[in-house]
Amino acid sequence: ALLPGKHVYFLFFLVVSCPAGTYIGEEHECKPCEVKKYQDLENQEECKFCPIGSTGNVTGATSVEQCEGMQM
Repeated sequence: ALLPGKHVYFLFFLVVSCPAGTYIGEEHECKPCEVKKYQDLENQEECKFCPIGSTGNVTGATSVEQCEGMQM
């Protein structure tokens, strides 16, 4: 048991591995890119914006081609 007033903080120097199409969220979990965003690299902290005028409506896009709604 922990003593009252004592807090143990664990620092995670990240073992999280997030694939393309996701980003590392605030809780160090992999979250899919939102609609009109994509990520073609692994282990990124944010997703890239699709080009203006994109018509794609998928989440977790892994390439800019998916921004246009075309699956690879």
